[in-house]
Formats: sequence, C-alpha cells, structure tokens
Amino acid sequence: MWRRFLYRQGPHGDGCGLEGDGKSVLFHAEAETKTEGTGSGSPGAVRGPAVREEHEFGQKTNDSEHWQECETCGLKNETANHVYDQETATDDAKKTEADCVNPAVYYKSCVCGKISLNDSETFPHGAVNGHSWSADWSRNKDGHWHACENANCPIRDNEEKDGYAPHTGSEVICGGPQTCLDCGYPMADALEFCYTEMFLFVSNVLGGVHIRASTISAK
Repeated sequence: MWRRFLYRQGPHGDGCGLEGDGKSVLFHAEAETKTEGTGSGSPGAVRGPAVREEHEFGQKTNDSEHWQECETCGLKNETANHVYDQETATDDAKKTEADCVNPAVYYKSCVCGKISLNDSETFPHGAVNGHSWSADWSRNKDGHWHACENANCPIRDNEEKDGYAPHTGSEVICGGPQTCLDCGYPMADALEFCYTEMFLFVSNVLGGVHIRASTISAK
C-alpha cells in the first residue's frame, strides 16, 4: 500500500488550491493502490475520499525578491521585489556602534526581514554615550587638555577637547626650567647662566654717583 496526493483543478490551474476569496487551501486524497494487470507493471490507483488541508506557507527570499511558498506542494504566492524601508534596530542590522556624540547606525530592512547592505539605506537609533573626560592633563608644546577615555571617541582635534588652553609660563628661576602653571609642561630648558645686576656707589669730589653693573656667573 502507498499514498498519492491528488490535487483538484482550481480556478488558478491544476494543483492550485487558491480560492476566489484569497484563502489558501490544498485539496488531496488518500488512495489505496493495488497492482492490476496493466501490462506495464505500473500499479493502478483507486481514488479515496477528498480531504481538505490548508497550505503551510513559509517565507522564502533571494537577493532581489521574497515570496510565500507552501512547504507541502511548493506553491509560490505573493512574490515581490525587496523594498528597504523598514527601520528595525537589531544586532544583525547594526552598521556602527554608538560613540560619544553619535547614536548607533543601522541598515534598513525589507518587510520580509532581508537586510540592506547599502550605506545610503541606513538610520540612526538610540542614545549617544557621552564623553568620559580624564582627570589628568594631556599636553604637547602648544597647549594642554583633558582627553576622553572612550575608545571610539570621534574627537581628534585637541582644541575641541575638554579644558584646552595654551600654556601659561611660570617665572624663570635661575638654574631651573620654565614650566606651565596649569599642567606642569616644561616650556623652556634650564638656564645655562644666571644674570645678576647690582648697583655700586662711587664717591668723588663732585658727589656720589650710582653706577649700574652686571655680572654673569655659571649656573
């Protein structure tokens, strides 16, 4: 004994069970088959009572289209081209992570779930992370600032970072370097020589005269 599916001829052709109201149904019959003298060795079929059964449609896609396909009979229905107009923020659709100033960016998808990989078909979603400014100074010869500790911070121009300012030089001390009063950056090397001024008072018959003299000594 074996079974054979026998499909009714419907309004859309042989094997199609779509009715005029749009409901998807499949008609088949269970048949008990016995061997008869046909001369070719092929069994004869005896049709049993018809049984009504609904299609079991599943979503199918390729690179350009999507459709519904019956898992039992292979009937295709509702074929359409992909249109990427859905903004569904899922991990599979994520293009870039959020950073300090920009939200995460996602690819748009089709109503069937197919995700676009076109950079022009994207949308932002979610909150920005915000900066995490360091308490310590970063510095170079031009100025100082507080750097953001987030790995994906997009700020690259130091002048846009927190607390940026040019250095403010300290008083030059004999034998020591000049440093920034704010961050301690060495602005000038230690002086090689110290410059000292002194006044001498010289007396002569006409009266006292002040003479200004300078001396230079090694550091």
